[in-house]
Amino acid sequence: MALDDLASSLALVKVFKADLWDSGDHYSEALDTAGYRQAVVLMSTGAVKRNASVTVHIDESSDASGPWEHIDEAALPVVTQENDTESFIGRINLDRRKRYIRIHAIIDQHDTFMGVCVMVQPYDTGNSTPFNFTC
Repeated sequence: MALDDLASSLALVKVFKADLWDSGDHYSEALDTAGYRQAVVLMSTGAVKRNASVTVHIDESSDASGPWEHIDEAALPVVTQENDTESFIGRINLDRRKRYIRIHAIIDQHDTFMGVCVMVQPYDTGNSTPFNFTC
């Protein structure tokens, strides 16, 4: 049985560059999901300091400028010292979501290494033209 050509059916969007981040709330730009069937969110972290954590939520809105609401069932695991240096993945069925999504990262300790990318898959249109990857 042949495997699907994932490279021709996914677009990768850089949301938060893998880097050291200051503490606080960080929000990605709004991602327009019109024409996409699902989104996959991939988060990787480095070492998280004792008593620190990284929390990543996915928010949704009908408008690119908000207001924004958390998608409760789309939160990634909270990263602490016990599960750091790992990668986590979550999938969102966009059929039941509002048009725009964004990533909301909460970092409670400065100099925490983290990166987040979102992969989106369009509806099958019969066009197998590959996407350009940006992340």
